[in-house]
Amino acid sequence: MPEPLWIYLMALLYFTKISTCLSIAEVFAEASHDRLTRMLNGGWSGQTLLGWALRLLFRVVGGYLMVDDTVVEKPYASD
Repeated sequence: MPEPLWIYLMALLYFTKISTCLSIAEVFAEASHDRLTRMLNGGWSGQTLLGWALRLLFRVVGGYLMVDDTVVEKPYASD
């Protein structure tokens, strides 16, 4: 897996407040905004990236992976 892709995936998995290439580059010294942007603008699809990461990180035998990023507002929750 290319290094910028690995850094990008780790940033999205571990940090909930950073999601831009600039903020990721500020956290990871080995990443640069331009390098991350070039990678994301390449010929990749989200499905390809996720499939590649899953195959490298886990032994996938079958089944389905469902990702839901829905945010449910909780107006009475305390911060």
